[in-house]
Amino acid sequence: MQATYLADHTPLVILQGSLDEAYAGTLLNVLHEATPWKSPFILVDFGKIIQVSPTGLRLLLPLISHLQAQKKNLVLFNLRKDIHEVVSSSGFDSLVVIKPTFQDALQYVQLPPKFA
Repeated sequence: MQATYLADHTPLVILQGSLDEAYAGTLLNVLHEATPWKSPFILVDFGKIIQVSPTGLRLLLPLISHLQAQKKNLVLFNLRKDIHEVVSSSGFDSLVVIKPTFQDALQYVQLPPKFA
């Protein structure tokens, strides 16, 4: 796992391997470190993730709630089709933003906020 920040201070986390119970704990620590930043988004690259377990996703739920309370969103991108299916079937896709590519995710976070 690798974490960095883009020029606009948006956190970018690059995952690899399996997002299971053990890996989710490490990911939680990295994402908690990224939450104090002013950016309303945390970009998460799933391009090197080979497997996702529902348990791994479930362990991220408290963090998602914490981020939503701070009006922040996880933006996942580069999900393989099978990974996307697990994320969708678990309902996790309703809690995060999913974009097909890094460019799409970057464009999404750079859009001006919508006003009601």
